[in-house]
Amino acid sequence: MNEVIEKSLVEEIIKLARRIRRFTAHSDRHLSRLDTLKLMLLENPGINLRDLARRMDIRPPSLSEWLDKLLEEGLVTKERDEKDKRAIQLFLTPTGQDQAKQLRKRGESPDFLSEFLTSEEKEEFFKLCQKLNDGMDEKRKQRHKDRKSGKTKSRKHHSKHRKPRERTLPKKDQGSTNESVEAEKEGESL
Repeated sequence: MNEVIEKSLVEEIIKLARRIRRFTAHSDRHLSRLDTLKLMLLENPGINLRDLARRMDIRPPSLSEWLDKLLEEGLVTKERDEKDKRAIQLFLTPTGQDQAKQLRKRGESPDFLSEFLTSEEKEEFFKLCQKLNDGMDEKRKQRHKDRKSGKTKSRKHHSKHRKPRERTLPKKDQGSTNESVEAEKEGESL
């Protein structure tokens, strides 16, 4: 694929993401994060925290905060996985299931985009999104592995790479004090 098409593909993905955010923020289809979480748990009973965080594309600590709210409200339970006693599985309680089913019944689903696609297009789009997400996950893991092994340096926020400003004093104070500032820059002390 040539560079122009690759660039426009990224631009189209970004544009679609913005439109989805705008559409959901300004419509009756807007789901709170907790509502989205309820729907995800309804569709994936027994999912563990790590997999749920990956599917929702959020950090596990953030997801834990949301789950705590649902636990306090009695909408979610945590159970030990029978196969792996260290793993915790998440389930909606009957009340949580009822709430999630009501959200789905009202048409408040994060899957509203599918109304624009045929069933074949939905399937293909889903596969492509999965492929892109999996590829990005692999790339992120490789970067993390490379940083740990010292192959690459950790990327810092761009503002930290800016050249430091030179300190200057007002003109009236620039006598011998200016020499002190210059000496400090060179690592000397007076």
